[in-house]
Amino acid sequence: MTRLDRWLVEQGHFSSRQTAKRAINSGHVIVNGQPAKPSTNIDRGESITIVCESLDYPLGFDKLKRINEIFGLELIQEGDTILDVGSSAGGFLLYALNVGADCIGIEISESFAEDLIKIADQYNNISVLIGNAFSIDPAIVCHDGKLDTLLIDVTTTPGGTLQLAQRYARLLKNTGWLVLAIKMEFNQDSAQQTYLELAEIGFTDVKALVLSDSKQEFHMIARRH
Repeated sequence: MTRLDRWLVEQGHFSSRQTAKRAINSGHVIVNGQPAKPSTNIDRGESITIVCESLDYPLGFDKLKRINEIFGLELIQEGDTILDVGSSAGGFLLYALNVGADCIGIEISESFAEDLIKIADQYNNISVLIGNAFSIDPAIVCHDGKLDTLLIDVTTTPGGTLQLAQRYARLLKNTGWLVLAIKMEFNQDSAQQTYLELAEIGFTDVKALVLSDSKQEFHMIARRH
């Protein structure tokens, strides 16, 4: 016997146990007519139904897809080069890959390293650096002015997020896009403060975006001037 989440990966239904667990916990995997748990033991006699295998993407995939669609599919386009700071399980990278972009990811957490290295090994136009984005030399990521889009989604303070934006801004082309996740509840004062600080480091056309009122997060989208 084996756990359900492990069995789903072994049978090729999902690429990682993380995405398998998400599908199970959201009720998209049915065992013998009933919702299951990731730890459910599977033998050969069970009837297993997968309601939606499109869930075989990390959570960030749908988030970035939605952001890009809101901005008319201009943030990431075929042939672009993007840097994803805070790649986590690789959702942003996989969305950008599907669009047709070349992708570079930076992630500090070793818990995501195995999945990210697997993704990079599978796709020639994805590369990944495992390390601290606050200390990595931007010069080893790519040359200045190469990036079309810089994505930053890191669990840190708003000040830390802006510090990363300033650190990697030089890698963006003129008029290149910046997408920041600010890890706090949206309010006009915080958005205005972020707007002013982005303007100070050379960004313009700054817009705020709230994807969910229930999350302690909003996004700032801007262009390098």
